[in-house]
Amino acid sequence: MIRLPSIQQITSNASATIRRFPFVLIFAILGTMAVIWLVDLPWDQRDGYDWLRNFTWVSALSISFLLAINITSESRNWNSVKQYLASGAGVLLLGVYYLFLPEDFEPSNSEAFYRYSLLFLSSHLLVSFAPYLGEKSVQDFWAYNKTLFLRILLSALYVSVLYIGLAIAMYSLEVLLEFDIEGKRYGQLAIFLIGIFGTWFFLSGVPHPNQLTDDEKAYPKGLKIFVQHVLIPLIVIYILILYLYTGKIIIEWQWPTGWVAHLVLNFSIAGILALLLLYPIQDENGHKWVRLFSKGYYIALIPLIILLMLSIWVRISEYGVTVNRYYVATLAVWLTGVVIYFLISRVKDIRVIPVSLFLIMILISFGPLSAFEVSERSQLSRLEYHLEKHGLLSENGTVVRAENAIPFNDRKQISSGITYLLDLKGVQSIQPFFEEDLKTIIENKDSMNVVSDAQVITDLIGIDYVNNWEMEEGDGSDFAMFQVQKRSTDPVPLQGYDHYVGEIEMWLTPQEFETTIAERVYTISLEDENLEIHITEKATERSLVFNLLPFIDELPETGGGRFESLSVDRMTLEQQNESLKVKLVFNSVVGQRQNGEVTSLNANFGLYFSFKE
Repeated sequence: MIRLPSIQQITSNASATIRRFPFVLIFAILGTMAVIWLVDLPWDQRDGYDWLRNFTWVSALSISFLLAINITSESRNWNSVKQYLASGAGVLLLGVYYLFLPEDFEPSNSEAFYRYSLLFLSSHLLVSFAPYLGEKSVQDFWAYNKTLFLRILLSALYVSVLYIGLAIAMYSLEVLLEFDIEGKRYGQLAIFLIGIFGTWFFLSGVPHPNQLTDDEKAYPKGLKIFVQHVLIPLIVIYILILYLYTGKIIIEWQWPTGWVAHLVLNFSIAGILALLLLYPIQDENGHKWVRLFSKGYYIALIPLIILLMLSIWVRISEYGVTVNRYYVATLAVWLTGVVIYFLISRVKDIRVIPVSLFLIMILISFGPLSAFEVSERSQLSRLEYHLEKHGLLSENGTVVRAENAIPFNDRKQISSGITYLLDLKGVQSIQPFFEEDLKTIIENKDSMNVVSDAQVITDLIGIDYVNNWEMEEGDGSDFAMFQVQKRSTDPVPLQGYDHYVGEIEMWLTPQEFETTIAERVYTISLEDENLEIHITEKATERSLVFNLLPFIDELPETGGGRFESLSVDRMTLEQQNESLKVKLVFNSVVGQRQNGEVTSLNANFGLYFSFKE
């Protein structure tokens, strides 16, 4: 049974925790404060703070990495000097990694972010097994990780309860005492509680790897019930579904769809996790079925692994290697190794699972066999093949402009390959195909007439850029795309409008932010389901609503990656109520419709306000 610690216990443990994990907490505090600072900055003032954003990413990575170093040194009974030296070396390594991060580092399909994700996951795996390498007890290894898992759940519970309580208190101050609290303060509160309080609370419950208590070694009854009666039945159901799907493939003789690979991986790993959770009781009286189920489960995975490998082979043979496909293929190999190990090994050491997965993640992060290098070589080879196929390469291997029409599917493959390589590696990966300096050309592109950097490259080749989601005309689907912009020579009529809010970037996702005009606070939000922009005055709750659907339905269909210029009148919407008049002027609108529904949207517009009272 989980016993929730009191506030007094939390307070008394706080000072001991900072003494035990000083480097981890310092980075947690500094990283959290950096995120809070970034959130506090207006959008138009965040340029130039790349160094701070990168620091927040490294700080997030440092928590698990430095924790792994800390608890490993404890498990080896190192003295304080050795522990500080080891942590200091870890900080130095993180500093070197920070220096190599690109200035524009952010969640993307870039090599830098893919590698960061692998290192982030690897550092968490390191926490799970590093203190228990060598001759350490496997039972203690399980108990230690069970305790960490339950501590994470308890930390999430405390953070959630605290956030709900404090958020209600803040809202009460707004409503009852008329405090002016900006909406972003609620987000900053969540960041503080997760980054500082949650981390501190979690660390205060991390057990010493050599001093596990009887409570920490005990097997929770609730865990057994959950695994035995909830998790395992769900896994069995999905395995049966996958077996039925395998039978359908054999009967109809059709290649498996790409997404089935993810389904097989997810539920195979979930099943292994279930067996790990049952590991300590497998030899107890009344639980001999665990070993029988374990063997049967690994045998049942063999046909599914074949299905998994077949699925990923089909995708790679058709479209080449990408980082994501490399990940799936690598996990398929890892899963095969795990199944073979637990079927033929007499030892069946469960530490093999996190250790082997950690080693694989490190191996595919660096070097010529990394996911990035292999996928780059594969996509470059595919790009070269399509260029040569249509005579677009000279004798010295550089691109010559297309003189004849290129089929739609081949243009799509060329566009997709260029987009992927630019996202992953930047222009240096495809620069050898061109005599022109691609970096200079991209930097000087006409951003109002070009959809992406990849379109700049296809323009050099002399072909129209094709998006991945575009379909060839006549394929039987009701599909259309629109790419329009305000005519650059048309000025925006400002008569009757006194205030300019600024330019706003909008996507097909729920969005909301606040702005202050003439000491009045307004909330601007996008309702993605019905495509409406709501402008609401906080003090009076009076709203204006812009329904975008009629406007979008009237936009002309376009293609080939080119914008169509429309007059400022066609790009303008106006609404008013008893106190406010608003003009919305679109600078650009890009999106697609399929079967009458808007499935993609990106718009940039300016807002102009005028008050009536």
